Amino acid sequence: MKSELYIIECKSNLHVGSGDSNYGVIDKLIQRDTTDQLPCIYSSSLKGAFREYFEEVIEGSKYKGQKVLSDSIFGAGDNKGSNGQSKGSHIFQQAFLLSIPLRSNRKPYFNAIAPFMVKQLIELADLFGYKFPAGLGKELGHFSENYKPKDNEPIIFEDKKDLEIEDFLVFAKSDILLPELQKIIGNDMVILSNNDMKRLTNDYHLPIIARNRLENGKSQNLWYEQVVPRQSVFTAFVVNGGDPLDDKFKTNVEEKTVQIGGDSSVGYGYCFVYSLPKTVKP
Repeated sequence: MKSELYIIECKSNLHVGSGDSNYGVIDKLIQRDTTDQLPCIYSSSLKGAFREYFEEVIEGSKYKGQKVLSDSIFGAGDNKGSNGQSKGSHIFQQAFLLSIPLRSNRKPYFNAIAPFMVKQLIELADLFGYKFPAGLGKELGHFSENYKPKDNEPIIFEDKKDLEIEDFLVFAKSDILLPELQKIIGNDMVILSNNDMKRLTNDYHLPIIARNRLENGKSQNLWYEQVVPRQSVFTAFVVNGGDPLDDKFKTNVEEKTVQIGGDSSVGYGYCFVYSLPKTVKP
């Protein structure tokens, strides 16, 4: 068995629905991790999105609709129109949030990350036997040991004079750059405390978008939908229990754009997917 770490870059707003409402303003909530309550993509939703990509994009063009690869990778079942039932070769883990964009007066946005998100990534890599590229592994270890921002005082890597990021006005500055990590989440990095990250990703801070259904020009159904903003980054481990030397899943999704979640007709959920090291830009 071999584990692969996939980076999921949101190129448009993402709504992977939980099926829940907060019985207030938000009619459709996003999925959240049951432990830390940060936005996430459940493994079943991630697997379903990749299977749909294989069936419609890969097999639709190469195999004329025959589910040759899909049944092998994701499993076969009568409910999918497959022949018989069998377990797939790959096991899909939940996708965890790694960074999220925050608005600024100096730049369009900064890419926010927090210590517990990095610690979690390191722990999962150890659990699944994944080895980070040497430079990135060293940086993640350094990050986990040395970056401990205070509440309401994020750490930045540039001049902090007259800087505003969301509702932050006070910053600590670090002169130690993290180039390998910045290749993943972006150069304009800001490190938040764990409490600040949880606050800025709760239901009161994530974007809420109004949606409407019209009939003959009249509103028939107005609802409000929560989204994870574009430029957010998730990480997900996929375990290959088949042939690690001939990974047809990796071959077909590597550095491709995959639609994840709902509302594809309005441009939601388009994500660039890659494993490390990244070789091309989307």
